[in-house]
Amino acid sequence: MNKAFMLLLCFVSGSAIGQSNPDPATGLWYGKWALSFVPIALGLVFHLLTLWIAAVVARECIKHGRFERTSAFPFVGPLLICFGLWWSPSEIPVWVYLIPWGLEFLAGIVSVLVQKATHARSA
Repeated sequence: MNKAFMLLLCFVSGSAIGQSNPDPATGLWYGKWALSFVPIALGLVFHLLTLWIAAVVARECIKHGRFERTSAFPFVGPLLICFGLWWSPSEIPVWVYLIPWGLEFLAGIVSVLVQKATHARSA
C-alpha cells in the first residue's frame, strides 16, 4: 500500500509542480481576502454577542416581567464588518453594508418594544 501511494504521489505531484501558475495575481487576491476576513470575523463575534444579549433581555422581559441591564458593544460589530468588506478586493454592493446596521437597529428597537409591551421593570 505504501509503494502504491508513493507511486501515485510521484505522478500527481510531478505534473502539479511542473506547471507554473497561470495567474499570479490570484494568490494576492486570496491573501487580501484572508486579511479582510480578520475584521469581518471579529465584527461577527461582537455583532452576534449584541444580538444574543438583546434576545436574552427580550426573553427575561416576557418570561419574568423584569430585565437587567447588561453591557454590550452595540455598533462595534457592524463597524468592523463594514471595514472588512470595504477592505476586501471584491466589489461589494452598498446594500450588503446596510444589513449588519439594520440588524443592530432592529435588535435595539425590539428590545425596547418588548420592555414597553410587557411593562418590565429593571431588576
